[in-house]
Amino acid sequence: MSFLKRFATLSVAVFSLFFAVGAQAEEKLEHVLVKGSSSVYSAIMHEYQDEIARDANVDLEVFSSSSGRGLRALLANETDIGMISSPLDVMVEKMAKEGRVVDASHIQPISVGNINLSWVVHPTNPVQSVTKDQIYKILNGDITNWKDINGIDMPIKVVTEHPTGGMFALVDSILFDENSTILEDKIAMQNGPQVGLVVSQLPGGFGFLSSATPQDLILGTKEIDVSDFSFEQKLFLIVNKDRMEEPKIKRTIEASLNYSVDKQPK
Repeated sequence: MSFLKRFATLSVAVFSLFFAVGAQAEEKLEHVLVKGSSSVYSAIMHEYQDEIARDANVDLEVFSSSSGRGLRALLANETDIGMISSPLDVMVEKMAKEGRVVDASHIQPISVGNINLSWVVHPTNPVQSVTKDQIYKILNGDITNWKDINGIDMPIKVVTEHPTGGMFALVDSILFDENSTILEDKIAMQNGPQVGLVVSQLPGGFGFLSSATPQDLILGTKEIDVSDFSFEQKLFLIVNKDRMEEPKIKRTIEASLNYSVDKQPK
């Protein structure tokens, strides 16, 4: 065999070896599944999922839905990590209020930052601010028209995320007791970011959403001030305690903490 043929054969072999090694290395990435809160997703995963996957050296798959769905998925061992946007005890109390008693003593919450809850209306709505008590009366159905709070004569249409959501649980825990909740006559979306889209098309709309919601989903709304109260969301990843030291879980949590809300560029 000539030198050129031997060189060509060797080159092909070396290339094939490197290709095979690279493919095997890629195949060896461990899969990590994360499910839950759209607020946590918007605040962290939407922007930094690729960086977290790279730093943790895992194949990271993230599904944005709601805090309640994330908690239930973790309880059912249908996800490696959950995301919630209310404290764990608030989520458990909300589920109990709905008749679903769960034992979450084996779940470890890991804080990944705090963000604000925003209250939004249609941009044509002249109302600039509301009080905590007015919000309560709107959400329980006592106030049904904007004219009752210095607005124009127009029915109020309450828009919320799905009742399984962390924002819903937060507002419910702050404003209502165990025997009452947000009125049934509301437009409930599947997740938080959809609230902004609906309110932007509904002149009488009134909703709440995360301040981390992508800007393109809230551009058509107007944020109004709550003059006497601040609604703050606490964001968490949740993990089964017996998996906290599992290498792929530990690496993913540590990588996520490097992109927590307080460590992101302002």
